[in-house]
Amino acid sequence: MHTLVKAACAVHNLSLATAFGGPLFAKIALRPAVIKEIKDEKERGKLMACAWAKYSKINVPAHVAFTATWLIERRAIRHLNPDHRTQKLVAFKDLLIAGALVTGVANAAVGKKLVREFPEGIPVSDKVSSDPRVRAYRRYFRVMGTANLVFVGAALAIGPAIAGGLIRSTRRNILARLLAK
Repeated sequence: MHTLVKAACAVHNLSLATAFGGPLFAKIALRPAVIKEIKDEKERGKLMACAWAKYSKINVPAHVAFTATWLIERRAIRHLNPDHRTQKLVAFKDLLIAGALVTGVANAAVGKKLVREFPEGIPVSDKVSSDPRVRAYRRYFRVMGTANLVFVGAALAIGPAIAGGLIRSTRRNILARLLAK
């Protein structure tokens, strides 16, 4: 495999891991800890806004990187003549990458809008807010944040199946060439 493709594969997987790890950490550890340890809802909001502002500086480039490197990797896969099953997995990963990119960019754009509306951060609480804007943002991120996490996680998880399919295809091609002689 060409050095550029190997580097693209490495950057692709690191970018997917970056885009997956941050939101997963936020959902499982950061938000619950903030709610438990910080009593003031506005202070929670400031902390979460600060954390997401810093994370967005690597999350958005990670989304661009895993998309761009997937295009390089995908082209290299096509040249390996994968079997039909592997081609279907690649097509499915195309959908996952597109979904991850769209939801990731949308989340970043809505996050910017949220910062403009709530410069001090949105109050963080487990209770239902009386502010309809806060409820709308929470609903949006509950759906779209989860959707992005699912798309990115599934794109990361399908990689080994594609690699296994390529190995299987390569063995099949070698065997076919040996038997054809």
